[in-house]
Amino acid sequence: MPLDGCLPLLDPGTDRNALDRGLLALATHPQGPGFIRAHLLLWERSLHCFEGRLVWRRNGDAALPSALAGALRQASLGTDVEATRALRGLPLDPERLEPVLDHAWRGSGVADGTPDPRGGRAWCAAPRIGAMLLVRGTEPYGMVVGEWESAEVDDATRRMSQWR
Repeated sequence: MPLDGCLPLLDPGTDRNALDRGLLALATHPQGPGFIRAHLLLWERSLHCFEGRLVWRRNGDAALPSALAGALRQASLGTDVEATRALRGLPLDPERLEPVLDHAWRGSGVADGTPDPRGGRAWCAAPRIGAMLLVRGTEPYGMVVGEWESAEVDDATRRMSQWR
């Protein structure tokens, strides 16, 4: 899975909001994990929890460099405004994460499977989800929870590991 065109994410002048949008644009792109929708949960160290930050819905079939450039310069926070509003400030206790998220948090950093329908989260109706822990330096930065359209996803773990 070539990720040519990702260099703008590494630009030292990229602000945190643009970086978050770029990460989710890559997560929803067919050259990335290919989620139909991705949710960014940021690690709040002082509160020892994840908080909902941003939701991104796949936005057409643009080439990866174009998709990233558009995400980096976008003025709004996401491509799914209502879902972002619902996710914003949502705290998730790391001791009470649903199984897929918990496996990514405590395990290898990536996990996929069926969401817990009782969880009540925006992704609980998806046929399959993936979770990827993001690390900045040695500290957790956040977690991306992505939704796939189908219960069958080819090479899901490999695609998420390469993205991560």
